[in-house]
Amino acid sequence: MPYARMFSNYHNFPGVSDLNRSLPEKTTCWSGSSIQFVEQKGKRQDLGFDSLYEPRIFLKGEVKTRQESWHDFFNAMIWHAFPLVKSYLNKNMFYLFDENAKFPWVGPPKNRNSIQDILTMFDEGGCFLVHVKNSCGDVTCTLPYLYGHGFYERLAYGDKDLSAYTINLNVQENFLELNDLEKLKTIDEVGKNKLQEVFIQKSFSEFYALSYFKMKEFIDKHFFNFPNK
Repeated sequence: MPYARMFSNYHNFPGVSDLNRSLPEKTTCWSGSSIQFVEQKGKRQDLGFDSLYEPRIFLKGEVKTRQESWHDFFNAMIWHAFPLVKSYLNKNMFYLFDENAKFPWVGPPKNRNSIQDILTMFDEGGCFLVHVKNSCGDVTCTLPYLYGHGFYERLAYGDKDLSAYTINLNVQENFLELNDLEKLKTIDEVGKNKLQEVFIQKSFSEFYALSYFKMKEFIDKHFFNFPNK
């Protein structure tokens, strides 16, 4: 997770000002507002607009963030790394919220539908399995790029008996020549387009479970075969 490296020398959890200061320029939600992390105040059961997580992001670009929370820290890092995917998922969550919540909004709907469940599973525990193809269309390398911030949180606590909600992406062979940030930008663009295709066509069977240990096999194989190991 390249963007997390800037906090590697921190002795305490970064605050919202640190997270905002490190955001890449022009990180926006789908409606165009600049993303900013705001301290979460009040209790989960409090009512009113400020308590509504997805609408507040979509309409104001404000991402509620708890202090000293691995979950929310990794969520911020995913906003840094994959802003297009994040904003696309948030847009869909907001539209589904708007369809199911009673107006005026004072709290979230009591129940989620199946599409909201899929969006949540990917947002919390998703993974892009990236297949690098040569000019002949043959796969020369396969690499997992973990997306779900909830998955990262479980890894931080030492839990490895995990499976990610995974979808395949195809990229060209020059992908391997890119630096880390360029690779993330490519995955963000290709991933957003792939998710749009899946949700438009309702081809949800393209998601599948991939264990942490299978991900590690792909990574180990790639670096074992890497020329300058």
